[in-house]
Amino acid sequence: MRIVLLFIPLLFQILLVGQSKTNVLITFDDINPNPLNLVKINDENYLFSSINFIGSDPGSTIISIDLQTNNYNQINLANYSLTRKSIDFDGSEKILIYGDDNSEGPVFIGRLSLDFDIEFLKTYETNSNQTGASAAMFFNGQVYGGAVDEFEEGNRDELNLKKFDLDGNELWSHNFGQDSRIDFIYEIDSTHDSNLILSSEFEYLGDFTDHPKLMKLDLDGNEIWTTISDEISDRIVSPLYIAQLSNQNIVQTYKIDRPISLEIHLNPIRLKFYNKDGDPISQKLIEYPHFDNMSFRQIEAGKGDYFFAYGGYTDDDLDRQTFNLLIKFDLEGNEIWRRRYQHPDFIDPVNSNSIRDIEELDNGNIMIFSGVSTPVDWNKMWLFEVDADGCHDPDTCDDINIITTSTQEIDATPPQPIIAYPNPSDGIVNINADILLDINVIELYNSNGSLIQSWSGDIPAQLDLRGYPQGIYMLKSEFNGHNSGLEKLILR
Repeated sequence: MRIVLLFIPLLFQILLVGQSKTNVLITFDDINPNPLNLVKINDENYLFSSINFIGSDPGSTIISIDLQTNNYNQINLANYSLTRKSIDFDGSEKILIYGDDNSEGPVFIGRLSLDFDIEFLKTYETNSNQTGASAAMFFNGQVYGGAVDEFEEGNRDELNLKKFDLDGNELWSHNFGQDSRIDFIYEIDSTHDSNLILSSEFEYLGDFTDHPKLMKLDLDGNEIWTTISDEISDRIVSPLYIAQLSNQNIVQTYKIDRPISLEIHLNPIRLKFYNKDGDPISQKLIEYPHFDNMSFRQIEAGKGDYFFAYGGYTDDDLDRQTFNLLIKFDLEGNEIWRRRYQHPDFIDPVNSNSIRDIEELDNGNIMIFSGVSTPVDWNKMWLFEVDADGCHDPDTCDDINIITTSTQEIDATPPQPIIAYPNPSDGIVNINADILLDINVIELYNSNGSLIQSWSGDIPAQLDLRGYPQGIYMLKSEFNGHNSGLEKLILR
């Protein structure tokens, strides 16, 4: 088992156009990022994350940006996969993360400093041998992590929900959906009365039809109410996302498996509204042309009486070009405005564009985090800013917006990581010799993040750790003057 975290600096240029709004393009070599989350630390500093592959190993990337000083840093977590909404800044100079420990199967929770020092990475088992983290929420100093437990060789899924404190200690773990074939959690949100709302895809045993499900829990994981739509018109074909609105209603969105006409796409998007007690009160159908395609990656409550939906759009009339899509709705689901965005370098229909996360700022502007997938190159990540009307440049704002940006690219190719072997080890650990001369410092930490030994200068090719008890440790390396890696090491 090899777990490697890489820390390297990124140097690239920000071009500020359209009344000095942020506009940053980030490119990669040897890493194909799938953008996930955007987190605001303060007015100048942001974090964003992605799932990616470093070589053949699945992993994740977190990048910090200082928009004022142009200082950028990156950490790559090999064999750890973050999930949606799985990174947060807790206000005390700490970063919290949640996802899958790909090397072992269970879920993990971790805490990092803003300089990407690892304070802990803890893994937890669930009730099955196959588990996939699928959602997370950070609320009132606690972390709620959702996962899917697979049983009966993948023929039945249960919803697992765990609660952790900020030190990564598991406070409770509950499973739901034992009487279903599928109970797949997509999102966790908080309510105005400080409870939890879970949105999941539900399938009865023997039914083979997916239904939207909402469940309200208290903070101890006790069920308050559950709503499952059994209507034939609510058969779903895509993820279910939710937002708690300012009027205490809840909106849930999903595509439905309901052909309407030859002119309308076979799977229109539904917005379904519930009151605070889980009773359905209204719904809206978002139709679009038959040969176009629209997908929502998320819906999110705004800072006022409105909410946003965002994702991607494919336009058949424009040679199937794809766009980043952002829509602003009122509380009844009526569109206030709809905008589509493209980067000028990626207009060709072979590219795929989609917004992955947004952050509404105090001044009403919206920071947008999107991804560009290209079939002939590595994927890109794009961070840009629009005003409260969805415009990057108000003078040229329209339904479709081509946003000018810098063409300078980032050389974000990570250095070769430290490899300690064998792992697990009986105490004698070897370091890969081809990078040994480039390592300045190696530090050994226990699972609580405490430094217990270090090596510097002439680093030995073999470390003798037989004096330490069995358990999980972390080897942190300084590579060419930078905190370049952290490997999870098991002593047995």
